[in-house]
Amino acid sequence: MSKRLAITDAWRGFLETLTPQEIQSLKESGFDIDDIHDDGVPEPHRRIYLDSYADRMAAKPEESDESRLSSLVSIIARVINAYDCTSNRAVLLHNDCFRIALGYRNYKSMADLASKYGVDKATVSWRVKQIQKSLNLPPSCYMRSDSDCQNIKEGVIKSNLKKNDRKTSRHR
Repeated sequence: MSKRLAITDAWRGFLETLTPQEIQSLKESGFDIDDIHDDGVPEPHRRIYLDSYADRMAAKPEESDESRLSSLVSIIARVINAYDCTSNRAVLLHNDCFRIALGYRNYKSMADLASKYGVDKATVSWRVKQIQKSLNLPPSCYMRSDSDCQNIKEGVIKSNLKKNDRKTSRHR
């Protein structure tokens, strides 16, 4: 018998031990007792965490890199949410930078986030890049690839050199 089937059978067995009042209480608190994957987490949060106890228990022993990354992202998201109770704007900014690094769509852009906290977009971008590097994550939907960033940086340097050359030639 597969782990998934065993968990489903255990769940049904557990439900049979409950009184009608207990079942009603579960339903009122948000559980869908007919859905083994419903861990009572509100629907919007399920999209954030993308996991449930049943899914974790039924996971194959040899997880893929993507599965491990998904689990890591889920854990990080929970830690970030725990720090959202603070009123410290620096902590909140860092939390939101983590969300962007992980690809959560809480903001339309990094410029929106920068505007919210009164910092430059470059500050947000730098923090997000540092987080991605430390977690070995690819750029999220908000980010340009490393090669695109390098090309932009080189273009800005060339543009600044040309401006400096023009200024220098005018003063000769």
